[in-house]
Amino acid sequence: MACKKITGNPYKVCIGDLRNRIEIQYAISKPNNSPNGKATSKFVTLLKTWAMVKTRVSVNSSQFFDQVNIAGGEDTNFFIRFTSLINFQRDLWVLFNGNRLHVLSVENIDGRSETIRLGCTTRGDSKIKGNQR
Repeated sequence: MACKKITGNPYKVCIGDLRNRIEIQYAISKPNNSPNGKATSKFVTLLKTWAMVKTRVSVNSSQFFDQVNIAGGEDTNFFIRFTSLINFQRDLWVLFNGNRLHVLSVENIDGRSETIRLGCTTRGDSKIKGNQR
């Protein structure tokens, strides 16, 4: 079977293009009940899958202040095979090459339930509290 072009989209998604391993995660916050305690964030992996990665440079996507991305625009797209295992309505994150990216948008390409596009933004150093929300 030949690789099919996605209608109205310059990307092609073929099985051979899904060559980057990613983890789709969500964050949970654990409260600290001590008088001056701060809540801690923990990331839970929902799915490990293969993806096609497309990055783009945009003036509005990355503006870092003290290692925290304050712009919030999409700068990375991950294309994965459709799955019903994930509730895409929740706040999601993608772990790719040791970097955690925040998912801003989810698109079911052409509404055909074959390919999903995850529009993400780079957050910066994941050890900094400002990048964990």
